[in-house]
Amino acid sequence: MAASQFSAPMQPYIAERERTLEGTEEIVVLISSSMPAGALRALFAQAHEYGAEKVRFAVRGFEPRQLGRTIAGFRAHFPDPASEYVLIDVDPNVFRQVEAQAVPVFLVKDKESWFESRGEISLFGAVENVRKRGPLQIGPMYTIAEPDVLDVIQKEGSKLDWAGIQAKLADKASRGEVRAQSMLPTAGETRRIRHSPRVAVQQDVVVVEQGRYKVLAPAGGLVNPLAHSKFDRTVVVINGQDASQIALARSWVKQYGARSVDVFFVSSAEVPRLQQEIGAPVYPLYDWMSGAFGVEAVPALVRPEGQELVIQYVRPGDRP
Repeated sequence: MAASQFSAPMQPYIAERERTLEGTEEIVVLISSSMPAGALRALFAQAHEYGAEKVRFAVRGFEPRQLGRTIAGFRAHFPDPASEYVLIDVDPNVFRQVEAQAVPVFLVKDKESWFESRGEISLFGAVENVRKRGPLQIGPMYTIAEPDVLDVIQKEGSKLDWAGIQAKLADKASRGEVRAQSMLPTAGETRRIRHSPRVAVQQDVVVVEQGRYKVLAPAGGLVNPLAHSKFDRTVVVINGQDASQIALARSWVKQYGARSVDVFFVSSAEVPRLQQEIGAPVYPLYDWMSGAFGVEAVPALVRPEGQELVIQYVRPGDRP
């Protein structure tokens, strides 16, 4: 079997990350701590000889709160552990794209196309194998030791009982009239704005860049959560005592689907009656929520678009 060329969907991802080196062979090497120490030492040394700016190493992930230890374990095999010429990324996406369950895997750019060579071999051997369109696998391979960091994040997030949290909130609301913490004015004009949300992080967010630790956001700093996590909900915010806003919320719920919409109210509301009128669960709005969503008036419709939230305000009497 000849060295396999990437399919079309693969190329934009790799090309986007490596586009500054067009016209030369470039290599992305998928590695793991399960590989023999000698093999790792040899590859890191060859990267310097080949041209470190043309070689990137990728690992699939790390155990929770073990990023520093994971990278330090690889750096111990550098010819000079204090050097900065070897680049190691945590990049689970590239492992998923080539469906790698064992390493090493060499992703080599030859002219304008990317090719794959698998098995323990030198960097130079991988490049030569691609040039000759040799076998897909040449040397032995080793099962990946590190977990997929995306799976780790999903697992950690699943420990939170979101349904239970929502049920408790709904249960409190079902007992009668509930007063929201947040009090917002009625929109004075119909308009649409964009909001880039920011939240404070509780501890340093660290990434590895060019073989060095880089603090992406220090503890107490602000980050945009939409740049790091998926948010696909539609948020509706209304005054729970205003009949026209209740009618508008009902139309939005019908338009976007009750399963995809979260309805919050300011002021106060008889929750069971309001839920029946709107056709969806409703929750009181807290001050921190209005700040996170960037909502300053009601009624408001909030929808995600890329790394921003698009907020639509509707003045009473206007059509949305």
